[in-house]
Amino acid sequence: MSSSSLCYYRILFLLNRILWPLILPVLFCVWLFSRRSRPYFLERLALSSSRSTLSDSRGGSSGKILFHVASLGEANAATPLIRKLSESFPLVLTATTATGREALKKNFPSLPVSLAPLDLPDLWIPFLKSRNIQKILLFETEIWPAMLLCAMHLGIPAGIVNGRLSTRGFRRMSRFHGFFSRLFGSLKTVVVQSGEDLHRFRSLGVQEQALHLAGNLKWDTPDPLEDRPDRSLLSEWLQRAEKRWGDEDPRPFRLLLSSIHPEETKEILKGLEQGGPYPISFHVLIAPRHLERLPEFRSFLPKSLLVQDRHDMFVMKESDGYPGPFFLSLLDTYGELRDLTALADLVVVGGTFDPVGGHSPIDAAAAGIPLVSGPNVDHIREVAQDLTDGGGMIQLPGADTLSILLLDLMNSPEKRQEMGRKNREVFAARRGALVRTMETLKPFLETQTPGPERKTL
Repeated sequence: MSSSSLCYYRILFLLNRILWPLILPVLFCVWLFSRRSRPYFLERLALSSSRSTLSDSRGGSSGKILFHVASLGEANAATPLIRKLSESFPLVLTATTATGREALKKNFPSLPVSLAPLDLPDLWIPFLKSRNIQKILLFETEIWPAMLLCAMHLGIPAGIVNGRLSTRGFRRMSRFHGFFSRLFGSLKTVVVQSGEDLHRFRSLGVQEQALHLAGNLKWDTPDPLEDRPDRSLLSEWLQRAEKRWGDEDPRPFRLLLSSIHPEETKEILKGLEQGGPYPISFHVLIAPRHLERLPEFRSFLPKSLLVQDRHDMFVMKESDGYPGPFFLSLLDTYGELRDLTALADLVVVGGTFDPVGGHSPIDAAAAGIPLVSGPNVDHIREVAQDLTDGGGMIQLPGADTLSILLLDLMNSPEKRQEMGRKNREVFAARRGALVRTMETLKPFLETQTPGPERKTL
């Protein structure tokens, strides 16, 4: 650990100790007033009583690799890599969000899984030592300063896989280049998605020998047309809604708003209202990015509420001011979006009509579904460029032009089919990042390192 990094660590550790009298009342209030935080509250404090978080059948007391993801999407995207790693190395899995934790636990029931502790040295040091962590792998953009400083202090090598940096994140970190350059400079391996990410990580201080380009691991998601899950329950749910509306033959056009946010949903519905008349009825499937914002969606969607199995469905009638037989369903569960995507006729990429930066369209491309996005694609810039250049995704300047495109695609099933075929071609051509990533990680994984050093200040 360099003298400057040690200085940062000592400052952070001192602040941690000084601020505990203020931190503890805040933590108590969170526990008292936030019911959602209670089930895993001890895990946030690195005090989990679950034996499974401390040991596993494969690893025993040997050194382990900590693999950390952010949320549900990253947990699912990282699953093929985690599965490969677990074949040869003992792992401890952590996530930032409860949904990410649940996805990891579902996919890897035999591995120790928990929420990551709060980013404080007093929590990370005992967490890393008690689990005998010898290496750390972070997925995509999970940069935790206290975690990395503690890893440096304990002599634990850390790396990043499927690394990416958005324009906004890169600019924010560049403002504190002196601090972040020491964190990034300590990373032993950084495997990134694109050439632009390579440049950004290099600019932030990652050593040249640690940088590697392997592509986006999300392209290596299981092929939905080969690995066909049972979608009968979802299909029946859609058909019940369409039967209730009275449009089974021909089946209504299904427009999926995937991982969508409330404000952009309002804009899209407004754009659809101003369009038409439409040649056939259509069924708008709203899949919110965050289920905790469901009350916000319900506040502006029509009030004629119909309840169906496991879901809430809103029906929009002509008397509500929208054109033609036009109705909506609201997906209120996690874990079903990928299967629902394969049942859609057109997918709108969420987070692209808001200044969010976009959410992954790869599941739709893999299923051969045509795509449409808004102008804000910074978080998915490489994927969006590939799909747009390939001819399977159309990028719009705003939500007000969606109705024109919708009319065109409703009248052109051949065009939709061709766009879907082109998306499948891009999906097939971009696969292989998993093999390249595993090959790149070999030196990092196979280097023997001692367990966490019992250093003191």
